[in-house]
Amino acid sequence: VCGRTHPLGSGPLVWYQKFDYTVGHWFKKTAEHVLGSVLCSPGCFSLFRVAALRDVVDEYSSTVVTGTDFLKKDMGEDRWLSTLMIYAGWRLEYAAAADCYTHCPTTFEEFWKQRRRWVPSTLANLYEFCSNGCKVIGSNDAVTIVFVFYQIILLFSTIINPGTVILIIAAGLQYGLAPQASSSIFYASLVLTIAVTILFGLVCVYCCEETKFDVARVLTIIYALVMTAVIIGVTVQVVVSLEPPLPPTEEPFIVEPPGIPMSVIG
Repeated sequence: VCGRTHPLGSGPLVWYQKFDYTVGHWFKKTAEHVLGSVLCSPGCFSLFRVAALRDVVDEYSSTVVTGTDFLKKDMGEDRWLSTLMIYAGWRLEYAAAADCYTHCPTTFEEFWKQRRRWVPSTLANLYEFCSNGCKVIGSNDAVTIVFVFYQIILLFSTIINPGTVILIIAAGLQYGLAPQASSSIFYASLVLTIAVTILFGLVCVYCCEETKFDVARVLTIIYALVMTAVIIGVTVQVVVSLEPPLPPTEEPFIVEPPGIPMSVIG
């Protein structure tokens, strides 16, 4: 069983993490608890039966051999332990009434390193769970076909999420900069955002750690400004679309008196 974790600290980075914990931890774990089993019991606030640990300790302590093993096991130890327990037939629950407070990252470097571990580990373990869905359904009574299908939807939405964000940025910039212009601004923004994404991926692969942090800081500031323009543009577009259409204008109709030409009246 795991409890509700509250991040501690102050500043914009901590504010974002409080929002992220609310959506990604509280709401998501509640849904998993209701539909089947919690997939990640966090290491900062969890209780396990000794019998459950005994069932998975051999596999949990196994040596990492491949890159996939590294993503599943070493990048997120608590999620891998939770996955093994579900495979062994145990159900992980969420106790929202139990509160825990933890100090979350307050600097960009700490936050970067944390999420660089969490995101690949989450995807790797979620793919592992979905690909073995039929096996898990047979070995764990808490897991149903509905729960597996729900996780497949989450995995698919996570994979396409970067493309969705790119499209939202491109459309928002068009609405914010020139809503009445042609689609050229949209395509230019789309190409530019994709190019920046590819460039940042190359930086992450070939550059040193300090360069990655510097580029990430600059892009964070730039895209914070860009997203402000996107929010304004989308808001304006929503307001315009909700306004009722103006009634059609009609030309004035003049009745000519009988026997009097209009030239005389004028």
